[in-house]
Amino acid sequence: MNKEQAKERLLKFMGNNPLTFSVKQLPNNKWVAQCNEVDGIVTCGEGYDMATMESLMQDAILTAAGIPKELSDGMLKRELGVSPVVPVNTEIDSNSYTRLFQSIYKINDLYAGMGQV
Repeated sequence: MNKEQAKERLLKFMGNNPLTFSVKQLPNNKWVAQCNEVDGIVTCGEGYDMATMESLMQDAILTAAGIPKELSDGMLKRELGVSPVVPVNTEIDSNSYTRLFQSIYKINDLYAGMGQV
């Protein structure tokens, strides 16, 4: 697979639909993120470093689309948005909450796989 084929695969997977995530933050410094539009796209980690979280969410999207890591650089872009905190009370863990990430991931229009300028 080359970069153009990878981009075509991502277009087929996502179309023009943006993907957003809900992130459950746990009191033990861990978190789990699930895509709101595609249930099978899930990732998790430890610590609340936003750059790391965003990177893992993008990696989860590209993995679900079957894009090899070496071809994925620059394929997705993140559009800024608001991140409201939505409290969630559960019987299992009343100390956790879910944050709805309004971060929107779209295919990067500037990525064409045609080499570097």
